[in-house]
Amino acid sequence: MPSASRSSPPSQAALRADLVLEGGGVKGLATAGAVMHLLEAGYTFERAAGTSVGAVGAALVAAGADSAGLRSAIDRLDLSRVPDRMPPWLPGISESLGLATRSGAYRGDYLHGWMYQELDRLGVTTFGQLRRHDRGADANLPAEHRYRLVVMATDVTHGRLLRLPWDYPRLGLDPDTQLVADAVRMSASIPFYFEPCTLHNPLEGTTSTIVDGGVLSNFPIDIFDRTDGQPARWPTIGVSLFPDLPGGLGDLSPLLRLLPTPAPLDLLKAVVATALVGHDQTHMDRFGVRYRTMEIDTSGVGITDFGLSAAGRQMLLHRGQAAAAAFLLDPALRGQEAAAAVDAATSAAATASLTAKASTAAKAAASSKAPRSATSAHTTTSATGAKPAAQTRRTGGKRAPAGPGTTGTRSTRSTKKSPE
Repeated sequence: MPSASRSSPPSQAALRADLVLEGGGVKGLATAGAVMHLLEAGYTFERAAGTSVGAVGAALVAAGADSAGLRSAIDRLDLSRVPDRMPPWLPGISESLGLATRSGAYRGDYLHGWMYQELDRLGVTTFGQLRRHDRGADANLPAEHRYRLVVMATDVTHGRLLRLPWDYPRLGLDPDTQLVADAVRMSASIPFYFEPCTLHNPLEGTTSTIVDGGVLSNFPIDIFDRTDGQPARWPTIGVSLFPDLPGGLGDLSPLLRLLPTPAPLDLLKAVVATALVGHDQTHMDRFGVRYRTMEIDTSGVGITDFGLSAAGRQMLLHRGQAAAAAFLLDPALRGQEAAAAVDAATSAAATASLTAKASTAAKAAASSKAPRSATSAHTTTSATGAKPAAQTRRTGGKRAPAGPGTTGTRSTRSTKKSPE
């Protein structure tokens, strides 16, 4: 195939970052606009991760697409063909047959084929072609984590999140030989909309049913965060497609406001929509997440609006470009200098917190040796409990539960990153 437009090799002056893209179906056109603007601004993405449509964009970026290459790939995508009906290709009947026989209204073959062809244009078909070879920092990572791309998928047979290619070895599969397009198709398997995928484990002789990664992690913003306490070498930039949530208990997602009063099928749609976006909406309020995330207003477009007009597609691209431009106006979120500054600030804050705790402990020990009245006992309790807890909150001292190399301490301004 002819070579597609690829990004240039990073120069010393390049702005380096990792990229994390949220899922959101057709809304992902806005993600493409944002990424195109970041690439035009001089960013080079060392690694990319994403879910569903975010996995599509992340795969193209990881394969080396530049801004023009992304735009060309989008232009070659016929949205109207994404919901590919099964025979007899009759609206309503085809979808019903698909749900009854394959647990999905549409096959998803067109999306899979388009993804394979676009990656092939960039010279990439398997994960082995996306391995990282940085002998310095890569030495701190498990071998299965040394890839430029990670996509999220959900194994509903075993009730677990899959981070591909990281989790292929535990499924008895060689990551280097797995097709990138297959992993992206798994990540984009919207439940009941697309036919789910299957993955066979030769070690256990079992077969798993795989659906959209958004069921468990629609926005894996902390996937590249460091867990070894070492300074980040570059920041992570996240792109989110959903606006801030309102305070109402029922408004877990803007999608739900479009649903009618829940009849059984509508309730099912509401459950699926909540599963795809609700989990990570609460995680958006965690310490440091919003500081490294640009949020794009995609209101008025649904995740399965595959009949979107050319004007609607252009509108989403422009919204993404505008959001990225606004994001880059914040000097605290630009390049390696920001990462270094945040690391220094975080380190200083952590040192101050430890010093304060040591001082408090010493005072408590001294106090325990003297005769204690009820008042002094109360004062000691206050000194050893409330104050250190407040300091921990200010310095971001809490750690997320650490999975194998995926989560870690979040920095004050969002740029803490993985061991690379």
